[in-house]
Amino acid sequence: MSSSAKMALLEVVAQNKTPICIFFLLSYLVAYVIYQRLFHPLAKYPGPFLASLTDVWQVHQFLTLKQPYNLTSLHENYGPFVRYGPDKLSITSESAIPLIYQKGSKTMPKTEFYDAYGAAHPNVFGMRDEDVSGHPVLIYEPN
Repeated sequence: MSSSAKMALLEVVAQNKTPICIFFLLSYLVAYVIYQRLFHPLAKYPGPFLASLTDVWQVHQFLTLKQPYNLTSLHENYGPFVRYGPDKLSITSESAIPLIYQKGSKTMPKTEFYDAYGAAHPNVFGMRDEDVSGHPVLIYEPN
């Protein structure tokens, strides 16, 4: 390609920014798909392709009222761990329950969200202090 042809091409691109916008949009989409499918923390879990990229797949499942049935069939196809959204994982493995719901876990303390449930009337659900909420409560029952 001669230098005059390159200059003419650059002038056309400079005057019309649509190709540049399309290029960057397509580059972003390709990078997003590559990240979601290869580098995302949940990328190692199987599931539908579209579900790993966007929640549109799940919205369609909810609108057609088939989400629970399709989730069951996904587990039949993919196994006990299924990625059904960009940041959603469905687990049916019984052996994973102790790992997910650790009793008295110090690694996942309750957040400030629970303050709303125990502020006026303290209860076990709203308590954030592991030293208090982790111990059994003795209830006095008169004879």
